Amino acid sequence: MRKSEEIANKEREIVRNNIEEVRTLYEIEKQTISKICGKFNVKFHNLKQIMVESNIKIRTQSENQLIVMNRLEVKKNISEASKKSQPKRKETNIRKYGSEVAACGVNWKDNYEKEFGVRHPNQRKEFRERMTGDNNPSKKMESREKIKQNRWVNKSSDELSKIWGKTLLTWKTNLDVDNPLKSKKVIDKIRKTNMKNRGVEWVVQDPKVKEKALNSHVIKMKEKVKEKLSELDLELVEEFTNVTNHVPVKCLKCGFEFETVLDYVFHDNGKCPKCYPKNSSKNEIEIRNFIESIIPKEKLVFNDRRVLKGKELDLLIPEKKIAIEHDGIFYHSEKRGVKKEYHINKTNDCLNKGIDLFHIFEDEWYNKKDLIKNKILYKIDKFKLIYSGAFGIKEYHDVEVRDFIIKNDLYEYLDYDLCITAYEMSATTIDELISLVTFKKIKNNNWEIRNFCVISDYNPKIILDIVKFFTEEYNVESIIVHTNKRFFDKDIFETFIIVGETQPDYSYFKSLKRITKKEMIILSEDNSEEYSKINGWFKIWDCGNYIMKYKKQTINS
Repeated sequence: MRKSEEIANKEREIVRNNIEEVRTLYEIEKQTISKICGKFNVKFHNLKQIMVESNIKIRTQSENQLIVMNRLEVKKNISEASKKSQPKRKETNIRKYGSEVAACGVNWKDNYEKEFGVRHPNQRKEFRERMTGDNNPSKKMESREKIKQNRWVNKSSDELSKIWGKTLLTWKTNLDVDNPLKSKKVIDKIRKTNMKNRGVEWVVQDPKVKEKALNSHVIKMKEKVKEKLSELDLELVEEFTNVTNHVPVKCLKCGFEFETVLDYVFHDNGKCPKCYPKNSSKNEIEIRNFIESIIPKEKLVFNDRRVLKGKELDLLIPEKKIAIEHDGIFYHSEKRGVKKEYHINKTNDCLNKGIDLFHIFEDEWYNKKDLIKNKILYKIDKFKLIYSGAFGIKEYHDVEVRDFIIKNDLYEYLDYDLCITAYEMSATTIDELISLVTFKKIKNNNWEIRNFCVISDYNPKIILDIVKFFTEEYNVESIIVHTNKRFFDKDIFETFIIVGETQPDYSYFKSLKRITKKEMIILSEDNSEEYSKINGWFKIWDCGNYIMKYKKQTINS
């Protein structure tokens, strides 16, 4: 046997004896074959031969390159090299293409248009055909998941804050706005592109898009509709095309066929009129049961029509001068003809009779039942709520403030300058906080309360204690707060005075999902009215806010 063959056999034997370690280094740690060769002091072809014999799949050159390029040290070196060459690269691009970025160069695009008839490779017919349907990488779940992982998943709160901060800075620098859809330049470009490609200013106006969106929605809703109908002992007589249209259904109990709106069904209504001649929704029954657990049933009046001379109040507590309404968001929306003045007029009618009316929107009870109960308890019997005084108050700095507000407040999260919290003496994390108030400086020592909330079972009076601490520690002249007229929040701020009122405002809903006006602007590309009509979003109006003020002399008195 030749000496070279003897050496090769020895090397292969070394690899066989350490094959599991080789497998780990190659498959788990993603090391290259060359690097593993150095570790065991064997030649490349001998190592590769035994790896193949041991069913270790050998990566392609492209796969190896991708692994190497994604290593932190390589990325860092590339980034540093790129920064060094950036000035020269920009200079060359401006000279050759008339732009710092070659792809934006007028000359480059003009030349490309002369040759291919379009100004960018992505506009070529063969490219578009190749990227449609299942061939489009953005439509593949693995691609979407990869993008999601790279952008948002497994990022710390600090990393996410930096990403968002950088995004805002880019928008501000390039467009002088904090949202691209606020830029007239961007909006005009969107309209121009849509007119050129689709013949309409907005994508949602395109008949093909409308049809596709509707079909997609129907497919997604089919199983949910069948499941919900089954809960109400109903079944479809024919297929539906929209949850807001009338469709024929059949009662599984008595066989009676009648028409209903599927959106009613999602709100626990639309039952068989023969089997359930008059019925209350599930939420209304739960609210009644809750009130009856606090106040004896004989002291309650249900479905009263005497106080407002014909207008119905779902639940009246005469001795407390309180009325409670459960407002289904479908029945109380513009879809059903409920306009801007409806809820505020009923609220004012009650106030004229000395009665406080509490409006509970259906999704609020569904999503944040405990918070609603807390607000009602504070008005009816605040002594049932926890208020021991054995808590601390301090200024709080943490990125998780937003999460606490979203979880424990019925209002939308608003930006702020300062956050003051109340916490149990043993608390160390935000999960153990019991209340917080956020403040934004208006001018000099005048402030506005942005969000205020307390966890369930605790007395909202803690909020006022936080305000008092804030005024004493920060030499505050005055504080403004907006409190929703639908709730009893004005009672929390007992040392404030009402200085004004705002007009009723609206949000949008579809089924049990509700979004704010700001969210609709983003979703609709700043075309809320058209988009909402086409896609089945309807307005629902609130009662507006009280504007309340807290002056320094009020605090000291």
